[in-house]
Amino acid sequence: MFDVMEDVFCPGRKHIRIERERQEMCLDDIGDADPGKGPIDLDSGHVTIRLGRG
Repeated sequence: MFDVMEDVFCPGRKHIRIERERQEMCLDDIGDADPGKGPIDLDSGHVTIRLGRG
C-alpha cells in the first residue's frame, strides 16, 4: 500500500525502488571480467572449467 502512495506522490522513487530490486538480483563477480585471466580466452579459443570443491 505504501509503495502505491509513494509512486503517486513521488514518481521518481518508483524508478529508484525498481533499480534497487534489480541490483539485488544481479551478481557481479569482481575480477572475472579481466581479459586473459578469466575462464574464457577468445583469442586462443580455450575455455577453462574449474570444478567446485565438495
